[in-house]
Amino acid sequence: MCFFLNRSLSTMSFILQKFMYAGTYNQMLPINFSSSLSLDSLIEESPAPEENQPSSISFYEKISSQWKGACREALSDLRSIGWARAGLWTLFVVWTMAMLGCLIYLIQYGLDSSIANGTQSACSADGNFHLFITEYSSWAASGFFEITLGFGNLSFTQAKVIDIAWDIIIGRSGQALMAYLSWRAFADYVTTSMETMPVTYAVYFIVFIQDEPSLISMFRLIRAFIHGRVLKSRISMIFMILSIAFLLAWPTLASAMSGYTTIGKAFVTNYDGSYIPFSEFQPIAYMIHDGWRVNLTGDYAVSYSSSQAPKVDPYFLSDGSFNYFGGCSVYYPVPGCDLQIATSDYVSLYGFFGLNNTASVWMNTSIPSPALNISAFYLTPDFIYSNFNWTDPGSTAAKQSYTNSSNLAFTSYNQTYSLAYIHNNGRCQPAQDRFQWGFSFIQLFIVVICLAIWTIGTYLMWLKARFQLPLRGQAEVPKGWRSALILVERMSKELQEADIDPHSLTDRQLKKEIYQRLQGGSVSFDIPLTRSGYSFRQATKNWLKKELRWFISFLIVTFGVSPGLICGALALPSLFSWPILYLFIILSVSLIVGILFAMIVGSTRRGRLLMVMSWWTCGIVVGLAVFAKEYLQVRRFLEDLSTYYYI
Repeated sequence: MCFFLNRSLSTMSFILQKFMYAGTYNQMLPINFSSSLSLDSLIEESPAPEENQPSSISFYEKISSQWKGACREALSDLRSIGWARAGLWTLFVVWTMAMLGCLIYLIQYGLDSSIANGTQSACSADGNFHLFITEYSSWAASGFFEITLGFGNLSFTQAKVIDIAWDIIIGRSGQALMAYLSWRAFADYVTTSMETMPVTYAVYFIVFIQDEPSLISMFRLIRAFIHGRVLKSRISMIFMILSIAFLLAWPTLASAMSGYTTIGKAFVTNYDGSYIPFSEFQPIAYMIHDGWRVNLTGDYAVSYSSSQAPKVDPYFLSDGSFNYFGGCSVYYPVPGCDLQIATSDYVSLYGFFGLNNTASVWMNTSIPSPALNISAFYLTPDFIYSNFNWTDPGSTAAKQSYTNSSNLAFTSYNQTYSLAYIHNNGRCQPAQDRFQWGFSFIQLFIVVICLAIWTIGTYLMWLKARFQLPLRGQAEVPKGWRSALILVERMSKELQEADIDPHSLTDRQLKKEIYQRLQGGSVSFDIPLTRSGYSFRQATKNWLKKELRWFISFLIVTFGVSPGLICGALALPSLFSWPILYLFIILSVSLIVGILFAMIVGSTRRGRLLMVMSWWTCGIVVGLAVFAKEYLQVRRFLEDLSTYYYI
């Protein structure tokens, strides 16, 4: 990219030089540039002085110079990257973003019950029948040990394999990885603390030699920090103890918060006492009482649902509106809604209850007086023509009654059921050999918060230590056999000075002597730190002062511009809002990643700007491709619907 733009700018600069310093302008171009016209008087004016002409050259040369300099600086920064370090940074950023996204999703899941019932079923996540979705809460204490956040439609074997794999990979392997990362951070931090605050033998052994969590190590650390020597920071001491407890409990937490459960299927007992799938009950919009007049049966029920829609469980959303997949709507056309449209058109012209004593037209068929006797139960705000003003005098009271959701009725096998009947006789039965694997929502929420605290705390301990390490003249922090040799040397020296003969004592007696006479012992490194006296707080202030503009830009884009664009796209009242939403999300993510990448890798202003531009350009290309794909899908969807409706 930089190469082609540099060549273009060089060519442009060369042409301008030829143009400006040629003998005459007329020899180069057929158009006469030796004079210019004034729009005021249309009188020829003399050309500009010779000394003003090279300004164009300096302008383009300045652009070319700046661009070349930005490319050189950006390439230099990229070449100087330590890819191992960059990989660790990338993993940390990706992990942090994943946890942040998971936490945001869980918060949204807990606040919005419609997400919790995203399976389009009246059987909620707790396995109970809830016709009104607001009756279920993800925060209910009864769901603490239940799988309330399930995924998939699995057989028992599939669910069991996933559960075992989770326990092994996430539970046990995750504990080993987290323990390794924690102990590396603990060892680095304790090394920096030992410069001014020596540690006891027990603390040194646990941090530098044992290298893994255990109940004994946790109790020993607690005892050492209470009765022995402390670290420089008491907060760090408390965090280390809590981290060990969290790591010990991790396999249990990972297993307890996950599992599999049966998939519930909603049933309703009919008037004969038989269980009928709730998906067989269709909500009624209108009832044509004299349907025989238009080749229908008497008391013909006109349902919400399209004749081409699959049968699913209907339920009420949290805002009081009624949800039915494939229901006919005024906001967008749905195939198979001819009867619903005809009924809505008819009552909007002739009113309800057949009170209009005039001839009428029903689906292009003339009907003698009076009008059809049509009534309604409950009309949702988004149903076809439900917000129209009715023409008959008695429609005002009727219209008000039609907005009351308690009047909703259902039809199944030519029988009508009230909302109260459905609510009282609905049950959930487990589907045969069908399972979902997932989590307890409350437990998962708690674990994610604890995991976020562990991640941030461990990273800060490691970062604070790495700014002061390594020890002068040392390649790394002592570990393994080296740390064992150091402990042996310190113990031999202190035991000899205290006139304690370890060979004549049992292990219990030796421990007692060490705790009583040596106060647990004392281990420190005689080698000073590379940056002794380093202040992490002051360094953070200096970094913020240096990177203030870029940091503010990152915050504005992350928490201001990006959410604004996404919310703006969601607010668009059109099917085309989804392609725009995808475009804005990709543009926002590419810009955020570009700024973060530039802050980590770039060292100069020009190089950083080029990196941000490069990331955003990639985002624009990918975003436009995704936008075009989604836009074409929406267009094809509307074209398919145009065969049924005039759009």
